[in-house]
Formats: sequence, structure tokens, C-alpha cells
Amino acid sequence: SGRKYISQKVASELANEAISPKKQFDALSDREAQVLIRLAKGMTLSDIANDLHISITTVSTYRTRLLDKLGLKSNADITRYV
Repeated sequence: SGRKYISQKVASELANEAISPKKQFDALSDREAQVLIRLAKGMTLSDIANDLHISITTVSTYRTRLLDKLGLKSNADITRYV
């Protein structure tokens, strides 16, 4: 009839993921979590690098990893998530 179908298992997994975002957050390393919080506060990569005493390239790498782990695409998504 042209409608979408998902199995009960997939529906259950989607529902569990929607109600437990903490599980995704727990997948982050301590440093990724630190970068996440600072990005959500609106800090620039340079500010974060200075604050954490690491290079901008390293901050960018952590940002890329946390975006991937959380399924996000932008800093705006990070702010909404946090």
C-alpha cells in the first residue's frame, strides 16, 4: 500500500535509543565529553584548545569523533543535544 514498514525489533531499538540518550553520552571519552560541553557553551576550537592545553587539530579530532558517536552533524546539533 506504499507505506513504510519496520520490524518490531527495529521499532524497539529506535524507541530505546530515543528514550536513553545518556547511553550515547556514556560512549564518549572524558576528553570528548569535555570538548562537547565547551562546544555547547559556544566556545571556539581555539578557545577550547587553549582551555584544555591541547592543539586545535586535536580539538577538531575530538569534535569529529563525538559528532560520529552521537550521530550529530553540527555545533547547533551539539547545543540541542546538551
